[in-house]
Amino acid sequence: TPLTYAEATTTNGVVNVQGESGSEILVVFQGQNGTLSRNLTGTGSNEAIVLSDNDVTTILGEGAVTVSATQTDQAGNTSSIGTLSLEIDQTNPEVNSLDLIGSGPYGPLSEIPVEGTLSEPAEAGQILNVILNVLDGDNGTPVVVPVTVQAGGTVITGTYIVQVGHNTDDLTIDGHTNDHPSNPVTDLAGNLLLDSSSSGGNLKTLGGGSAGT
Repeated sequence: TPLTYAEATTTNGVVNVQGESGSEILVVFQGQNGTLSRNLTGTGSNEAIVLSDNDVTTILGEGAVTVSATQTDQAGNTSSIGTLSLEIDQTNPEVNSLDLIGSGPYGPLSEIPVEGTLSEPAEAGQILNVILNVLDGDNGTPVVVPVTVQAGGTVITGTYIVQVGHNTDDLTIDGHTNDHPSNPVTDLAGNLLLDSSSSGGNLKTLGGGSAGT
């Protein structure tokens, strides 16, 4: 699973290294932007490697990171402690496209598919709320349609069911909010998808028709 920025910079350490007591340990991180080294003296117990903001964002960068550790004992013998692979993901996912499928006119109980794609995979079953330019007749607030992340993680789908009192001559999508109380959309690293207003209105395609009663 990719690491978020918070996980990569945790004060508990991104990795733990254990070497012989008194040995000199060299830990090397090879990232997409460059290489980072840490020198430790072995204690015989786990020692945490803590990365700073600059280490993660500037020196290593986004993407795959290879970590290798070697130790040199007091007699001068050098050996490998081990290697591992990490991935750092600091990017919030976005909505690439969001469409209403079909064309009107529509009447009460008409079902209008809402479909979209995400910039990177999310967890299947997570829910994004899509805001339409239709006001609910009961409370005067915009109609919200939940769309669900499908298997594979990059497709979101839902259905808008036209209700009595939903009237517009030009049905469109006004935005989206990632505020589901228990299952908001995140990428596989746990980065939250941003609301359309927070991400600068990243709706690439708007489809539409008319809804009315």
